[in-house]
Amino acid sequence: MKKFLFLAIAVLMATAANAQLMTSRTFFGKERNTVWFLRAGMSINNVTNVEETTSAVGYDVNIGFQKPIASSAVYWGMDLGSSTRGFGYEANGEDKTAMMYNVRFTPLTFGYKYSVTDNFKIDGHLGAYLSYDFAQSEDAEDLTISGSSLEEFDAGMQVGLGVWFKRFNIDFTYQRGFCAMADLDSDKFDTPYSSNFLIRLGIAF
Repeated sequence: MKKFLFLAIAVLMATAANAQLMTSRTFFGKERNTVWFLRAGMSINNVTNVEETTSAVGYDVNIGFQKPIASSAVYWGMDLGSSTRGFGYEANGEDKTAMMYNVRFTPLTFGYKYSVTDNFKIDGHLGAYLSYDFAQSEDAEDLTISGSSLEEFDAGMQVGLGVWFKRFNIDFTYQRGFCAMADLDSDKFDTPYSSNFLIRLGIAF
């Protein structure tokens, strides 16, 4: 898993160096060039197929880029960051939060920026992500689902919609994991998957 994280960082750094050599203009100039951005905000986390769980509020922060395809408003990109996933639950009459803290890599995102005006754009995007949990909350460490501990690796899809005003961005993204959060007996239990809703503010540079 460490090799994967090093590779993700290396790919992002190599792309950054290439983008700096290719252009020194910003995305909002006359030419459509690579946009580098930083986003940070709130992650509302939950899990599917498990009854009596509640949402748990965490964080999300990432750095990435968007590169237009040819001269169109369609772009592709990738990003690297840290986020949370998990859920709330009740045990012995107490409210608890099972929260996992991860490194997340989005190797490919496709999007479309619709220009309402020169300074105001609507940004729809779809992508895939990989994540690895490097830490867990105490409630998550103590939690077992049908005798199974929570899995550390996740992969899934994300779809989002945001707006840009000049260099500033607000983005809303939904993530759905495809890897089971725990290895359960499928004959007795439905497979749980992570389900996250991200609300983030961003800036292009």
